[in-house]
Amino acid sequence: MLPQKVFAAAVRQLSPSSEPRSLLRAASGRAVYARAADAREEILHAPLPDGLADELAALWRANEARAPWGFAVRSSATHEDGALVSMAGLAETVLGVRGAHDLANAVRQVWASIASGRALGYLSAHGVRDVGMGVVIQPMIRAVSAGVMFTRKGTRSGSATDKERIINAGVGLGSPVVDGVTTPDMLRVAPDGTVVEKTIARKARATVVGPNGLEEIDVASPDTAALSDAHIKALVDVAAKLEALENVPWDVEFAAEDDRVWVVQARHVTGLGFPEGGDESTVWSSVNVGEALPGVATPF
Repeated sequence: MLPQKVFAAAVRQLSPSSEPRSLLRAASGRAVYARAADAREEILHAPLPDGLADELAALWRANEARAPWGFAVRSSATHEDGALVSMAGLAETVLGVRGAHDLANAVRQVWASIASGRALGYLSAHGVRDVGMGVVIQPMIRAVSAGVMFTRKGTRSGSATDKERIINAGVGLGSPVVDGVTTPDMLRVAPDGTVVEKTIARKARATVVGPNGLEEIDVASPDTAALSDAHIKALVDVAAKLEALENVPWDVEFAAEDDRVWVVQARHVTGLGFPEGGDESTVWSSVNVGEALPGVATPF
C-alpha cells in the first residue's frame, strides 16, 4: 500500500473532529490546541491499517542484521518542501527504532505529529486545507559525524561566493546539528573542493544509538574537526552530482560512516519563493511602526 494511502486509511478510523481537514478548518480558533491534543492521542492509539503491522515486522526481520543502530522513521508530508510552505521542523522524526512493535509505534508518532497546534496554525495561515503524511523508514548509519550541506547560497547574484558549499557538521548523529541545539563545525568550500573558511567548534558530547536507544557520550577529542579531508571531498562530489541533475541550490543531510559519506536526504532549498506582491528586493515586516516606533527611526 502506498504511504499516503496508508495514512488515509488510518485517518478514516478517527472521529470526524480529529481528521486533518477538520483540524485545519479550526486552526485559527482557540479550541484547536485541545482538539489537536485529542487527535494526537487518538492517532497514537489507533490500530494500524490491515497488513501494515505484518509488513513492518517483515521489514525488521529482513534488515535486523545490517541495522545495528535500528531505523530512522521520518515524515514525508504532502507540504513538506515547497517554495512558500515547508513542514521542516514541524513533523516528528524517531531515531534508533528497533523491533516490529517499536516501528509500529514510531509510525504512529510521525502520523500524530501533524496534529499539533503549531503545525496546524502554520499550514492554515498558508492556505492549506488538507494534508497527508507519508513515512520514510531508513536504516540508521553508524555515524562518526553528520550534518547538513547547502550546495550554494539561495541568492541570485551569481557571484563566486554564492556558489560556495556551506557545510555544518558535528560528531555522532546529525540531529543536534539539524535541530540547532549544538554548535557545529562550519566550512565554506569552493566548487573545486578548496576550503575557503573553516571554523572548528568544541564538541564535548555526541549523540549516538546505544543498547537502549539514543544516548549522549563524551567525545575523546572534542576540538578535532568532525569531517576528514576524504569526507569533504565526498561532499563536494555529491554537490556536483546533484547540481548536474538540477541546477538549483540543494539542502543535503548526510552522515559519515568511517570514510564513506551517506546522503540521508537531499531536497531543493525551500523558502526561496516570494508572497504575492513582492520579490527578492522586498523587505517584509509585521511591525506596527506607528506604535512601536513613535519617534524618528534612527539607522541603529
